[in-house]
Amino acid sequence: MSANHQRTLFVMLHSFFGCERSTRPLRSVALSSPKVSILPAFFAFSTFVMSLLLVSSVTGQTTIWTEDFEDETTSSATSSLAGNNWSATSTGSGTMSILNGPTGLGFEFDNTPNATHTCTWTSEAIDITGYTVSSGANASSVTYVVSGSGGSPNFSHNVAITGNSATITITIEMPNKKSRIIDSIELSGTCTPSTWYADADGDGLGDSSSTTSACSQPDGYVADLTDLCDDTSACNYDANSNANASCQTNDACGVCGGTGVDVDSDGVCDDVDSCTDTSACNYTANPTAACSFDAVTWYEDADGDGLGDPAVSQTACSQPAGYVDNNTDDDPTLNPGLYAGTVLYPGDVYFSYAAEGYSGIGASHIAFTLLKDVVAGTKLVLSPSLQWAGDNWITGSGTTAYEWTAPADGVAEGTEVILYDIQNTGRTDGSSAEAKCDTTGNLVRRNTGNTNLEGGVQCGTYRSLTTTLDFFTWVTPASWIFQPDTAWDISQVGNSDNDGQCRHLTCLGFDLEYANPNGLASGSVYPGSNTGTGTLIAGSSWGASMDPEFSFEDNLFYISSQWSYSGGSSPIPFTNVADELSPVTLKQTVSFSAAGGSTPSYTSTVAVSITDYSAAYADLDFNPNGCISLPQSIGWDALTTGPGAPIGSPGGSATLNITVDNSISLSVDVADAVACNDINVTTGAFAACDGMGRELSVNGDIALGATATFDGGAGTLKMAGLTLQTLDANNYSDPTSTKVQLNNLQVLKNKVTKVSGHVRMKPGGAMTFDDLAVNDELALDTENASSITFESDGTSGTSAIGPCAASNYANGTSQEFTFQRYIPADPNGSTWVNIGAYVTGTTVADWTSANSNMLIFKYEESNYGSLGSGWTFLWDGTTSLSPGSGYMAMLPAGEDALISVTGAFQIGDVNVDLTFTDDPNQSNTDVDGWNLVSNPYPAPVNLAQVLSGTGISTWYIFDNVTTDGYVAGGSDAPSTLGVGQSFWVKVSTNTTLTFTEADKIISDNNTFVRDLTDDYQGTVGIEIANGGYSKARAFVKFQEGTSEAFDAEHDALMFNTTGSNELRVWMASESGEKLSRQAAGRLEEAVSVPLTVTTGSGGTLVFTEFPHPEQPENLCVTVLDTETGEMAQMGVDSLVVEGLPGNTLLDDRFVLHFNGTPSMTWVSSTCDGLIIDVEGANWETWNVSWEAEDGSQSGEGLPYELEDGAYTFVYDSPESGCMQDVAVTIQTACLGDFNLNGERDVVDLLFILSGLPGGLLESDYAEQADCDCDGLVTINDMLTFLTVFAMDCE
Repeated sequence: MSANHQRTLFVMLHSFFGCERSTRPLRSVALSSPKVSILPAFFAFSTFVMSLLLVSSVTGQTTIWTEDFEDETTSSATSSLAGNNWSATSTGSGTMSILNGPTGLGFEFDNTPNATHTCTWTSEAIDITGYTVSSGANASSVTYVVSGSGGSPNFSHNVAITGNSATITITIEMPNKKSRIIDSIELSGTCTPSTWYADADGDGLGDSSSTTSACSQPDGYVADLTDLCDDTSACNYDANSNANASCQTNDACGVCGGTGVDVDSDGVCDDVDSCTDTSACNYTANPTAACSFDAVTWYEDADGDGLGDPAVSQTACSQPAGYVDNNTDDDPTLNPGLYAGTVLYPGDVYFSYAAEGYSGIGASHIAFTLLKDVVAGTKLVLSPSLQWAGDNWITGSGTTAYEWTAPADGVAEGTEVILYDIQNTGRTDGSSAEAKCDTTGNLVRRNTGNTNLEGGVQCGTYRSLTTTLDFFTWVTPASWIFQPDTAWDISQVGNSDNDGQCRHLTCLGFDLEYANPNGLASGSVYPGSNTGTGTLIAGSSWGASMDPEFSFEDNLFYISSQWSYSGGSSPIPFTNVADELSPVTLKQTVSFSAAGGSTPSYTSTVAVSITDYSAAYADLDFNPNGCISLPQSIGWDALTTGPGAPIGSPGGSATLNITVDNSISLSVDVADAVACNDINVTTGAFAACDGMGRELSVNGDIALGATATFDGGAGTLKMAGLTLQTLDANNYSDPTSTKVQLNNLQVLKNKVTKVSGHVRMKPGGAMTFDDLAVNDELALDTENASSITFESDGTSGTSAIGPCAASNYANGTSQEFTFQRYIPADPNGSTWVNIGAYVTGTTVADWTSANSNMLIFKYEESNYGSLGSGWTFLWDGTTSLSPGSGYMAMLPAGEDALISVTGAFQIGDVNVDLTFTDDPNQSNTDVDGWNLVSNPYPAPVNLAQVLSGTGISTWYIFDNVTTDGYVAGGSDAPSTLGVGQSFWVKVSTNTTLTFTEADKIISDNNTFVRDLTDDYQGTVGIEIANGGYSKARAFVKFQEGTSEAFDAEHDALMFNTTGSNELRVWMASESGEKLSRQAAGRLEEAVSVPLTVTTGSGGTLVFTEFPHPEQPENLCVTVLDTETGEMAQMGVDSLVVEGLPGNTLLDDRFVLHFNGTPSMTWVSSTCDGLIIDVEGANWETWNVSWEAEDGSQSGEGLPYELEDGAYTFVYDSPESGCMQDVAVTIQTACLGDFNLNGERDVVDLLFILSGLPGGLLESDYAEQADCDCDGLVTINDMLTFLTVFAMDCE
């Protein structure tokens, strides 16, 4: 018995014996007579209560739910009562209430009338999840306590279970005027414990790692176990459980769930932290350099410009004061920020002119020449009186100094700057005066009386820094030019802090150390000495410790009235040292210095004596030098025979390296042939050969800078080295560039000549190879965009390629160049030209794009009738022009054309078929056997040699300027056939005309260029797949000259493993090589290629097309399963083969078949309506059907008429398993619109006026010109055309 049960019983007994009374009398069992002993009644009641208690005590049961009414409040009697979690109703006049009874609060039913009544008490729905509960009437799972006495009440209960819910119903039938109290109602059951999972974050998902076992859901637990993260502090915590993932934390690098660490706690993850060892010498938080345990090298920055002195360094873990971590200071003593404008060095400026204004000389001047470009604001100080004492300036009897400032646009190197009239008394106030220099057409020169200077333009300004104005001539021992720093102050001279940053540039005079060699009075005039010590020009000469390269001492400056540099103004811009012809700078070529024992070229006017000087001042004897400059161009001759002669031999040598710079142009103008090794044109130009046709033989490389040029003139450039040579034009992005232009180019000596960039061969020139060097090779750079263009014009003709072989080109017969062909204008009438295709794949549009008014005609010998009936107008711009076939081009009067086509060219023998077709309708053989043939090479040929041995003795070449139009070979016709030129021959039987490389000539190179027929016709691909898990591919290449035999150049070996356990496909060569790509000869000849397949895992095998960018047109590829007979057209269907065994080799079961598909052209002509031409081998055996795009029409076979609109023609060959769809748009022909541009314009008028012969309708040309459709071309056709002329077709 539970404690609750015990407490309830005790209360009931206690109340019975009057030990405790409630506010309301306890309703006890009624005694029928006072005489009856109370003890039996007590025992009876006790037995009743005990029986109730015993009934509810079930071993192994767990209390699921209780109702003790303790949470209720006392209430008045009523017939309907509801409390927390229960409700009760009375069927009679009995009342129900909650009251204090012997057991505490309880539920009381009081039947006051003299009748039996019933009360029903019903619980809430009770969750019994996890328990087994007995149900039904008086189920043992329910217990309750009843108190009260008297009468015989009938208590019953029932447990109803629905799903996991149970409801208790207690029914009480009471005798009249009795009451009972019910308390401690309990529902018990057998527990079936469940596992519950902690839900710490209350998101409804439980943590599978934190569980408890209970029969019912404990607080904070759920039945779900899918919560991977309950920690709300986790970096990936998701309150909505949408991203249910394991709890993660941020790693040391702040990455959620990351694995990074930060051992040095600097906030930088170790995987990107350059240095994590805090003991490293160079460690810093968030470093950028790897850890170093050695001290860092630091370089002194003595001048404070942020650049280190590579010669002065120390090692330390941290940066010492006055040191930096780079060693890039070219001048450790210089801080450029201390100076205005350009920082100058010794050699950048020299004295060049001086005059003293006295007697016949009107004014004093001083001039200097700059040998370096300077920018605006650059300052120089010129002084005839300051003396350098080693660390500061000292002054003599008076201080004179003039400061010059460069103008806004700067000053170019070689400029002589003249400070005019320096002793003008107006200068004493420090005001600015003009400096002068030359300009074109306005030179600084002496005036008419030679008393002064005049002319020139302003070249900056100057001012006197002192009130003492002095000259630079008479008895001036030393004069200085120096560059002051911006802080220098003339008033503070003598202070080393003030003077120490001055940059001493040059010193000139008669006594540079002030030793007074001429016996002048000393003391007040020369108070101290002058030295180069402590300056940039320190040295050991003149007794003044100066460098003679930047100083000059000579007695010509002693008692002079004027002096001037006289070394010339046009030095040679090249020098040659040890086979190196190199450009020099201006300062290298002008000898202002006395270095190396030389004497600078100065001239002076000197007085007779220090007391006899009047003649020296009679007038101004010298002009200023003016601007000194290097010549902009120089010839080879000047370098071999002129002053200095840097090239020792007029012919040069194979070891001579040539560098051209400073925008100089160097041209070969001496000897018939010159030689060199490398040519490097940085800036400027190199003219390899002048107009005399000289030769330049180069043994090394030729390289150009971005703006440099190389011109072959009218001569020959020979690439004569024994190893790889490169001609680098450095113009990769501009294929139209003319930086490199060659006349003749010879590739010699069995080696490769590589062209990098874009090179142009001049009209009339030629590229040739050494006859004895079959391995000469020309290659275009594959890493940079490169090309060679063979030019053509109306004066010199067309550039050509001489006799050659495929081995002469890196790409063999596939080598591509750009070829031009010029057609001159005829001012007197239409220009007619016999022309031929000269580039593989040339189309009508390629030619007519050069002039949209050009008309192209083709002659077909096989057309019957007159000569005129053979002509066809090629109106379709996509029509291909066949090499070897001749065409006629017509241009309107006065119009020319420059055709340009890029492609490969023909190498080796070219065979042209000549036909003879006998017209059965007439016996005049004069109109039969005429063939229009063209020169297929990009070079002229000896036509007589081509025709020798053929039986053809007469040929005809069109001559636009003659009356007859044609001249006959063997009489007046030329024997040279130009590039792309076509000609007429007449044969009496079918024959072949062969052109050979030996027929080429490179002289008389008068017009055309063309290209070779490409012998590569494309590639097809096949792919097999096995259930989508494995794939394999194979390719077939159509290449002329190949066969089933292995061809290392065109076949590709199978390098994959070929075990049967892998999915593989390959072809086999004649000799058994396994090939992933097989060359199968010409497309027209290829029939089939067997495939070998290994099945790998087996199962279903699917064959599909693998698209190739060079897939041939009009080709049907099918795969045949020879075992099943199944076939599929690649690109249209797939071949699916099922049930294949695994690990199996299938040899030749599958075969690729190749069949040409029909190609179709169509036109709706004015007279004959719809004309459809179909080409292709055996196309007549194909089924043809067609249908309009809108479904309005359809049919079988080729229709005779179709309405305008879009159609699809379907060609089907059941025999080959091939199908071809052709999209067709029909548009009714427009009468008179011969060029099909939608208008009847002047081009169409020219078509009529072009002199067509009369004839029947066999000729396409005549058919179009037959405007009135009467079968003849007459004047009526012209009149008919004029009725629609200038009208749009619509």
